[in-house]
Amino acid sequence: EGDELNVAAATQAAAALASTLSSPDLGLDVLLYGAAHSHGRTLAATRRLTPYFKKSQTPAPAASAALPPDAFFSAACDPWAGVVPDMGPGAAAASSLKGEGRSVVNPAIGLCCVGAGPLVVNYNVRLSSSDRSLALAATRAVREPLVEALALVNENGHYEVACNLLDASVATPARVLERVTESLPLGVSVEAHYVVGLTVEEIREKLRVAMRGSAAQGGQEPDSNGPGGEAPSEAVIERAGGLPKS
Repeated sequence: EGDELNVAAATQAAAALASTLSSPDLGLDVLLYGAAHSHGRTLAATRRLTPYFKKSQTPAPAASAALPPDAFFSAACDPWAGVVPDMGPGAAAASSLKGEGRSVVNPAIGLCCVGAGPLVVNYNVRLSSSDRSLALAATRAVREPLVEALALVNENGHYEVACNLLDASVATPARVLERVTESLPLGVSVEAHYVVGLTVEEIREKLRVAMRGSAAQGGQEPDSNGPGGEAPSEAVIERAGGLPKS
């Protein structure tokens, strides 16, 4: 029940954040995921809507003062063509274009993803290979309901398996590493494996420290798990010093 309450609180916070970002004052396009999305779209599926995680694409142009925030671009030159935001100016423009195939996202700005859900561990396994087919095979080997995975090219040209562990107490980094290793052919090895950002326990410890500080200022003794005795969620992580990247 505590986790459900925390996800509900995180969903409310995500909705408020998305509303602020997409407001006329800021004018950013927003894609929603997880509990913040009406159909619970996963983060992996949301990422694939953007050009950054497509199999092949032309990189989005860098920001330029010559591109007005409300500019729209043709599908022929814009990797954002076909991407329809859930909120923001692009979402409003998409409804008026009625499937004309024109882009509604300014490539000089891009968009942001806002979602809600239980705490997620981001775990990457880098391979000693630039063979995309091997990376895809390793990615398929680790995917399961509690593991979202993508094959990405590292700076040195080698691939890595980038994972979101939706419940790291069950789908542990050790289990993911074992499955990746077992999927690799002779001569290919794991170059490195690491958690991106903070682990769940590190986040919770930061939250406990932050809430003890807040309670001390207010003359109150905080519950060890957070407000109401519940484990903390993404809704309040910002107060404790940051989220793990996803």
